[in-house]
Amino acid sequence: MKTTPRFALAWHVRAALLLLACLALSGCTPMLVDVLKQDPRDPDRYVRVRPAELAGVAMVYRNGRALPVNLPHQLRPGDVIQTGPDAVARIRFPEGHEVILDVNTRARLGSFFVEFGRILARARGFFEAESENVVAGVEGTEFVFQVPRDRSVMVTVLDGVVVCRSRTGVYPPVRLRRGETFLAQPNAALPDTRLATPDELEDIRRWIRQVDGVAPPPPARPDGFCCDGGRVFETSRGRCRGMFFAERGAAEASCQPPRPEFGYCCSDGEVFRTARERCRGSFHLEQRDAERACQRAPQGFCCADGRVFESGREQCRGRFFPDRGSAAKYCRPPPESGYCCNDGEVSKSTREQCRGSFHRDAAVARTACRRAIEPPRRFPPGGARPYEIVPRREPAAPDIK
Repeated sequence: MKTTPRFALAWHVRAALLLLACLALSGCTPMLVDVLKQDPRDPDRYVRVRPAELAGVAMVYRNGRALPVNLPHQLRPGDVIQTGPDAVARIRFPEGHEVILDVNTRARLGSFFVEFGRILARARGFFEAESENVVAGVEGTEFVFQVPRDRSVMVTVLDGVVVCRSRTGVYPPVRLRRGETFLAQPNAALPDTRLATPDELEDIRRWIRQVDGVAPPPPARPDGFCCDGGRVFETSRGRCRGMFFAERGAAEASCQPPRPEFGYCCSDGEVFRTARERCRGSFHLEQRDAERACQRAPQGFCCADGRVFESGREQCRGRFFPDRGSAAKYCRPPPESGYCCNDGEVSKSTREQCRGSFHRDAAVARTACRRAIEPPRRFPPGGARPYEIVPRREPAAPDIK
């Protein structure tokens, strides 16, 4: 088929990758989570870039203005991310998708628009990758999307399936499987589909191993002296939280120990002026604050769990009273109600009011009261009482002489 200008790729083509449908929804916020560089001790892996070294290594632009990068960095639609010649950046999405930008790569969020460079996309659901002329629909796959300097577009599938189709319908959809490559040239109407060469796959796998096998950053070499908290020690500028000096002498001359902070201490009910380090109680800068905190809580009497005892208001877990009489009156248990047997009569009463025998149960009170009024039974002298068992006497044996 002959190439025509109508179907030729534009020279100013930009490759776009729409990673997630959720980017159009509120609340979906991709994050720049890692910036890596090649490990100087081991070229086969990367190390994380320290926060103090991020400037100029990976850039984020918003509305044309460069933003200071702090990791993790929240990204917005329209933000532009660009990596330098030695840096690799990792972006993660709330749904678990991950995109890795290779060195010298520039991309824009909104739809993930790759202007130039190479990215590795690890999808955990459906999304589409698109350029001005090609749309690649994927679901749960891993692939590389590359826009070289010649403005061609190359898609290499590492896992899963990718379906590439023309935005203008000039060719039917192309289904790519694992190990296959899709290549669209700017001056060709039809794309080329083939198996990726072993060298191409090995180059991609080596890059992925470098990114996934991230090593801890090498220790920073001390390049000066830090004065912090009255101490001077050798460290790097990025690790110094105080004043940094290139020479130890300058650091020691300027690093005076901090002056002790004086104020007022409340300890054991007394207020006195002293340094904060010497206060064994509560320290206050103002004397009135120390005196207010040191005032003894007013003492009184507490009624709790039926007991009355001396206590402060704050320590009382029951009802607090300024005098013992009020506490005892409130804390007295309620009168015990029941039945009283007095002079042969049973009536409702309390234990304190009963002048006879007090019982909680009415039947018990009536029984006790009945026994109290019954006269004692009399029996004849020497006679057996009812139901009294008299032992039987055996006749005495005759006296034989």
